[in-house]
Amino acid sequence: MLGVELMRKVMRNLIACLVVILAAPDALALERIHSANTSCADIKAVLDRDGAAIILYPSRSIPGLTLINRFAATPNFCESAKRALPFAIKTRDSNVCKVPICREQQDDTFN
Repeated sequence: MLGVELMRKVMRNLIACLVVILAAPDALALERIHSANTSCADIKAVLDRDGAAIILYPSRSIPGLTLINRFAATPNFCESAKRALPFAIKTRDSNVCKVPICREQQDDTFN
């Protein structure tokens, strides 16, 4: 009886590990976009198509600094405990391109 219970526990752990391993490529497969080289419409199209993307964009407060964050069409594409909050980035054709960024509700990160 003890052998069967141990085997079930091992199988549950293996299945859990397999789920994590299979889910990992989704995060690695996100498109990376340089906002300075991309139009606002193209960025929004990628978010609509893929659900999320990694966007590199210029800091508004520190000249010359490039920031990188995960942006998502909906909160479902953000990491757990994060939401898709409105955020403005500079793109090739707009100084204020509004796209949702994945952040904690009370995140005070400088941009």
